[in-house]
Amino acid sequence: SPCPEHGPLLRIMYGLFSTWLAERVLGHLLHTRPDEPQAEQIGGTLPSVMGPRELRIKVVPILGAAFGGNYAYLIWDEDDPDRRAIVVDPADPYPVLRAAEEERLNVEVLLTTHWHFDHSGGNATFAREVPGLRVVASDRERGCDRP
Repeated sequence: SPCPEHGPLLRIMYGLFSTWLAERVLGHLLHTRPDEPQAEQIGGTLPSVMGPRELRIKVVPILGAAFGGNYAYLIWDEDDPDRRAIVVDPADPYPVLRAAEEERLNVEVLLTTHWHFDHSGGNATFAREVPGLRVVASDRERGCDRP
């Protein structure tokens, strides 16, 4: 197998990464507050927009230096008059919401690639902030049913 064997401690820690308690603790420690500037990224990475007009992607650095730096993505068609967008993995929701505002986007869909906090940890907040948001994820990753 190309994947190395991991010891039991690492497997347990990896499993705890998805628990409600870990989400609360990590969220409290790492999430940018609505009125705070975004944490500096490793290497000073800044948001950037790329791709052709019909498939614009804004890469949004999130969670500061935690976990080696992470990214969320806003995806839209520049020629869509409604400026509809999809967001992918907004684990730190407020920097991503601000990036959507900067681009004048109406986020309609949130896609979560998998259950780790650094991908799904901002789902509940994002869903509260964007009424009518469609969250594409498993029930566990949606975060919409949690306080």
